[in-house]
Amino acid sequence: MRRLSVLVGLLLLGLAGCAPPGVPVADPNYDKHGKQFDPAAQGMAALYIMNVNNAASGAPPLTVSIGSRQLGPLASGTWFRVEVAPDNYDVRATGSGGPGWQYVRVGPGDMRFLAVRYADGTLRGDVLDVPQSEGRPIVLAGRRAWERQ
Repeated sequence: MRRLSVLVGLLLLGLAGCAPPGVPVADPNYDKHGKQFDPAAQGMAALYIMNVNNAASGAPPLTVSIGSRQLGPLASGTWFRVEVAPDNYDVRATGSGGPGWQYVRVGPGDMRFLAVRYADGTLRGDVLDVPQSEGRPIVLAGRRAWERQ
């Protein structure tokens, strides 16, 4: 957990005013709405998925999916907010070296934060469950990515 905290600190330092290259970002109002951390719609759960790679590393975007639903690319400092029905989900982050994944179970009203990054020393994606106390500052410092429809 200490290691993830260091990553979060480095990410926050590298984000100040950065526009992520190569990833379409959401309209500023849509970004602002996601940063209010409103509860999900009745009977649903909210997942925040954030790329915590250091912006200065120049790491390419990771492609993120939930089950068969392709969300799109996430560059360093960008995030998605997705509302899903209560269930078990396979959340994947795929780099050129392959995917990393985390199985996530959500219930009605849950709000979860998942960090995606490159696994140490590889181009394979990695997905980590992050406490809200660490996830919220990452979202606030980042930009909302535009989800593929």
